[in-house]
Amino acid sequence: FEHAWNNLGLAYFGLEEYKKAKNSFQKAISLKDTNTDFYYNLACTYKKMNNKKQAEKILKIYNTLTEEK
Repeated sequence: FEHAWNNLGLAYFGLEEYKKAKNSFQKAISLKDTNTDFYYNLACTYKKMNNKKQAEKILKIYNTLTEEK
């Protein structure tokens, strides 16, 4: 179901419903915390929400995961 949550997040992101997108991406991550796409999408959402600090934190996790692949 994690991909369904990610897809829902993408839909919300496209509608500029960033809080709902954030919640959806976080749910996807809670179900599968090794999928780099989920982290990237969440980081982009935080950036759109003008939360640079949180976006950078999530991007660090993303970078760690991509280096492990």
